[in-house]
Amino acid sequence: MQELQDRRESAEKTSSLRSLLREFRRHPAMARPAEVVKLFIRQLELGKLRDVVMMLPEQIVNTVGAAKLESIFFDNTDELRAKGGILRLEIIGERADDQSAEVDVAMRYQDGSSDTEHIVLVKEKREWKVDMTR
Repeated sequence: MQELQDRRESAEKTSSLRSLLREFRRHPAMARPAEVVKLFIRQLELGKLRDVVMMLPEQIVNTVGAAKLESIFFDNTDELRAKGGILRLEIIGERADDQSAEVDVAMRYQDGSSDTEHIVLVKEKREWKVDMTR
């Protein structure tokens, strides 16, 4: 019974992620900072590290290098797996102006633990990018 419920929740997450990703790809300049953060975290959870790196500002990618960034994010996917993955992701705050934004996210994990993150974004070529330098 629990396995069936886990599969259903996983399918729902995947379906909502697909919808969000489809909309983001159609209109990347239209995506709100909170939507970008949700997609960033879900891509990280799924281990789609190349996609995660593409959501960072070019300056960070050029300075650190895509391969090194993927390696850094790989450690984060291990942490997420150890917690059983994300059970619930909730945006608890979003502030934005023309060039920067801040998003506060609350996450509850499958193992019962929880966490909050403060994520800063910058606008680059009309798209929001997750700024890991702040």
